[in-house]
Amino acid sequence: MIDPTEIRIASMRGGDLPSFRDWDGRSAKKPYGWDWLMPQPDGRSKRMRKGFATKREKQDFFKAFRDQWRLNMSAMISFDPDLYRQALEARDILGKVSIIEAANYYATERPDRNSMSFGELCEEFLARTERRKNKGLTHMTKHLERAKMFIEPSMQIAQIQRSDCQMFIDYLMESPNSRTGEPVGSVTIHNHAATLTGCFNYAIKYHEALIKNPASHLELPPRKMKPPITMDAADVERLFRANEHKDPSFCGLMALCFFGGIRVSMLYLDKGEAATGAMDGSEIKFDTKRLIFRAEQMKQGKEHLAEGLPDNLWGWCKLIDPNDWGMTRRQFYVRRERFEKRAKIKIPHNSPRKSFGTYYSTLEGDNRRASQIMSDSTDSIFLKHYKADNRSRDEAKRFFGIIRHVDSHNDYPRVSSGAS
Repeated sequence: MIDPTEIRIASMRGGDLPSFRDWDGRSAKKPYGWDWLMPQPDGRSKRMRKGFATKREKQDFFKAFRDQWRLNMSAMISFDPDLYRQALEARDILGKVSIIEAANYYATERPDRNSMSFGELCEEFLARTERRKNKGLTHMTKHLERAKMFIEPSMQIAQIQRSDCQMFIDYLMESPNSRTGEPVGSVTIHNHAATLTGCFNYAIKYHEALIKNPASHLELPPRKMKPPITMDAADVERLFRANEHKDPSFCGLMALCFFGGIRVSMLYLDKGEAATGAMDGSEIKFDTKRLIFRAEQMKQGKEHLAEGLPDNLWGWCKLIDPNDWGMTRRQFYVRRERFEKRAKIKIPHNSPRKSFGTYYSTLEGDNRRASQIMSDSTDSIFLKHYKADNRSRDEAKRFFGIIRHVDSHNDYPRVSSGAS
């Protein structure tokens, strides 16, 4: 195996991974080999050759070389003249040390370097994210709050090690989801790691406070997407029939999810959990049969118009009590638990919205239209997350044929009189 130090020095020059050429058949004992040009500190290149006894050894060498190269490229970012000058400045102070030690000294110990704690970095990173109106702000806030459980907010970011970040990821992998009790999904873990990486990259780019990102190259589980869970039309009908006389207002709220495709998180107020703003009833336009959402309510950060919605939605929406808008998350889920118990049916996580997407596209035969109503940025996202293929057109007709049976005196005119 080639000396990692030599790869480190070469990778600090910047640029792409050297081009490897096959160098097979040059030796009977080692019939497989590589030939490549290794960049040198003086700007020139040195031809390198190495033989191997088996093809497996040859491939393992290339993978190890590539990983070592990427590791040091991410650590040094770029080897520009200013960085080289700064590293030499640190080496003059410290004496005879390696260029890596000098660069680390410049990043963490130089007298005029502004120190920053992890808590301060998180606040500044989130403030900048908010100014840019990033659609993932709420999720990022939640990710960093969880990270502070393992990385002390008062700790200087130069002292944070990769092991601290890995400990946080390991905790997520072993902890159950607080809402479902199931293991935290792999995509959620990747999202936490991405937020942490972006936070430290901010410190590198805007404060030059780090040379190496401690959250890079963490050991993460493979991404596994769960298939969309669509409820049977018969079960959905049981839910509404068991509750329409007991809690008609909550039936109207759940109808917005089942028959309007909105996110459940839009029905309650919870700054720490909801990714979108809560509804207040003004979004429902009965005269034009539309839902119009404000920019701050949407992940994309822009207004959204949902039209072409099924006819059965509007009758249920007229049952919503105006006092039920703005419930807290706890109040909402207490009502939802009662909603489920009356019908003796458990609603799987996010299945109302996914059921709408599946049945709407099955009935109308238009994935793009369903994607637009649900405000997905691309059709591929809709097909991956919200479209199940095991539902028939007859079942879709039954799903959107679930209409209210309660009398019209239960309607709330204050809701139904919204202007278009």
